[in-house]
Amino acid sequence: MSIASLDLDLEVFNGPFDLLLTLVLKEEIDLLEVDLAEVVLAYVEYLERAGELDLEAATEFLVLIAALLELKSRLMLPADEEEGLDIEPVEAAEELLARMLEYHRYRQAAQHLRDLLASRSRFSFDEAVEGADRLTEAVTLFALLELYKAGEAKWEQDVPFGPITVVPS
Repeated sequence: MSIASLDLDLEVFNGPFDLLLTLVLKEEIDLLEVDLAEVVLAYVEYLERAGELDLEAATEFLVLIAALLELKSRLMLPADEEEGLDIEPVEAAEELLARMLEYHRYRQAAQHLRDLLASRSRFSFDEAVEGADRLTEAVTLFALLELYKAGEAKWEQDVPFGPITVVPS
């Protein structure tokens, strides 16, 4: 259950939550016009329909909505009252963008692994991270650990420090 599949029907926007975030950061939608309370209510309804709580997705949503709330509150303050703030609105937007990019990287890694598990009966870890940078390798390893923990994949390694083979469960 991903927050990317959360569809919103707001006064100023109709579509997926991740697209709303992108448009707000590109300043194509004015954050001051977005009713964030409606976004939260839509997420709660989404959770009720799903019937289960994915703590990672819920945590991710809370982090993103908190960042949006902070950014919106900073935009609402007059310029002369911003002196006591720890972070400027531009910095808050940059931090939100960084979080979104990290979230996007995790989603891409998960989709890549899902495709590998669906198209072959087994694959090596080296295949899964072929041509990737170190951070993507770490994200992929984390995703594989989550698949193992969830019982969706098994790992095989014939010799210590040898190639790791991933097999769907």
